[in-house]
Amino acid sequence: MAHPTASRQPSPSILPDVSWCAGPEGSAAHIPNPSGPAYAGRGPHRVVVGEFENLAADNTDDLDYKGGKEYSLPASWVSFKSDHLGQDASHAQLIVCLTGIRKRGTKAIGTCPDDSLDGKVYPVSYTYEVFEARTGRRVARTTMPSDDTVAASCKDIGQYVVGQGPAPAAQALKDETFQSWLRPLVLGPAR
Repeated sequence: MAHPTASRQPSPSILPDVSWCAGPEGSAAHIPNPSGPAYAGRGPHRVVVGEFENLAADNTDDLDYKGGKEYSLPASWVSFKSDHLGQDASHAQLIVCLTGIRKRGTKAIGTCPDDSLDGKVYPVSYTYEVFEARTGRRVARTTMPSDDTVAASCKDIGQYVVGQGPAPAAQALKDETFQSWLRPLVLGPAR
């Protein structure tokens, strides 16, 4: 039986929810539904996407990252609410969390033109962790280098530091890169 693919289904934009990735002190992920579906057997394994609650505040590289990166995933991968207007952790098997962003060098790849403001865009590494929604067990972790264009990286930035000018922006990660890494976890057998 063939697995659903990204080419056959629309890729809705979804916004991460910080509540799924902000667990009790000493743990990485919140367990949104201990009575939810187990992460077991063959895929597809539905996901919800989040990010650590203090990701922007903990950013030691002072990059302009306000949180809430939009992700484009095949609809068949995402656990949606019945109205499809948001993610629903109660039916998810996996929680995908953006847990870190770190600058990879001192050389900018370009600048973001924003009227009179120009912020430099720097290559970064994105760290993601995937947790079983039912138990909070970490299933996977990876760090991926940013790879999108300057134009895509400049969307929705605009932090301006008084007396210093615009904050540097983090180079974006292409949806295809993120999907390629996540695909085996969603469509393959449980690990």
